[in-house]
Amino acid sequence: MKAADLEGAYEFVSDTITLSKPKAVTERRVPPDWIGMWIFKDGRFSQTLMKQGRSWNPFPTNQDELGYQASAGTYKIDGPHLYLKHEFSLNPRGVSQLTVVEYELASGTLTLTAKMSPRLEDLSEGEQVIVLRKVK
Repeated sequence: MKAADLEGAYEFVSDTITLSKPKAVTERRVPPDWIGMWIFKDGRFSQTLMKQGRSWNPFPTNQDELGYQASAGTYKIDGPHLYLKHEFSLNPRGVSQLTVVEYELASGTLTLTAKMSPRLEDLSEGEQVIVLRKVK
């Protein structure tokens, strides 16, 4: 697949995180509690995810409590992998991050699968699967 095949706007369908470490747990985000949009165009991407019932706490202690995630940057495709270089991010630790996901685009549904490995900021290990539907 070429980068041009991926181009378009996609609405958020689900985000499932399945952890094996430090403890086995599954977290799932779906509408109507969470809504979002991804856009791919000319080698650039933008993604936004928002919790509908956000807290009015002016000093959230983490991204989940904030209930809003956003980033943008460049992307490239290499075989079954999609490389997302986050050049802008609401999360300061997300700037300059490279996310590598396996992708599948079939019948207008884009599935992004990322392996989660332990790192300094987060010792979690597992898998994240994001499902998006192309907007016609």
